[in-house]
Amino acid sequence: MSLLDLIAMRLAARFPDLHLVRDPDRFAIPPRGPQGFAIRCFETATGVVVHFEGWHEAFTDAETAALCIAFGLSDRCRLEVHRKGTVEVSWSLQERGDDGTWREDSRVGLFVRPFWRRTSIEIRTNAPPSNGTTHG
Repeated sequence: MSLLDLIAMRLAARFPDLHLVRDPDRFAIPPRGPQGFAIRCFETATGVVVHFEGWHEAFTDAETAALCIAFGLSDRCRLEVHRKGTVEVSWSLQERGDDGTWREDSRVGLFVRPFWRRTSIEIRTNAPPSNGTTHG
């Protein structure tokens, strides 16, 4: 059984209604709403790489990769996307602490970017809506 099979099984047990699009060496989970982000997982020679849009992290075991994906589907995770004009240039994975504040976990960005264009920031989350409130 491949790492992807193990990850898919763990996710199916935790999220029975999860829509997972599977290919032999990868799978994708579409955004869970208009403000969400896509999650992709690719098998490599040494493990898997999990992508939340442009943010990514490599894993060598199924359990840690599945936990990362589950985190990306939770209300404790959001992705802060920085744009220069219409180009997405960096992705910051953030975690909501117990006190409600957001803290950056890690950031991935492009080396070459249109620095002369105006910067904008978009917040994306796959968390289910909760009582009409938002985390900011």
